[in-house]
Amino acid sequence: MKSLLSEAVHLRSGTEVHSRLLRVLPFLTYGDRDKMSLVIGHFDDVTDFDAFDAGHGAEDEAKVQAFVAMCDGIERNQIGNTLKAQMLELGVVDKCISYIEVRVCSLNNVPLVRFVSHPYTEKCASHFCCGHQDGGSSVEGVRDEALSTLHSPDASWIGYRA
Repeated sequence: MKSLLSEAVHLRSGTEVHSRLLRVLPFLTYGDRDKMSLVIGHFDDVTDFDAFDAGHGAEDEAKVQAFVAMCDGIERNQIGNTLKAQMLELGVVDKCISYIEVRVCSLNNVPLVRFVSHPYTEKCASHFCCGHQDGGSSVEGVRDEALSTLHSPDASWIGYRA
């Protein structure tokens, strides 16, 4: 699993192989909380978005792009909901939503270009909420929170100013 994660980070982002590998990773972990934690934990250093904004290298950039691609590849079914629930439990979803909320509340004419993590957190939050419904589960609550954050009146900048 670790070698697949390493390969995923070093493949060129946006390629067919990159997308497919990151799409299959959640399936390889399904039902095994330790493997899901391993996959999610692999991205811990780049999901500290404030630290990422403060400074990062090319490998960190590739790693956060791989994380976004993995979030994009999460299926909209029970397997995907299981991985999302694990991400919620480990605080990854909260990191994305909190980052967006803080940036929305602290704009005051600050150029968004300085918030390097902004496009990544926006994409992740939209992937966390897109098409995932699980009958009142915590995943559905995350979807609702992310949607309300992304569509709040203060969030009119999301998607076009970054």
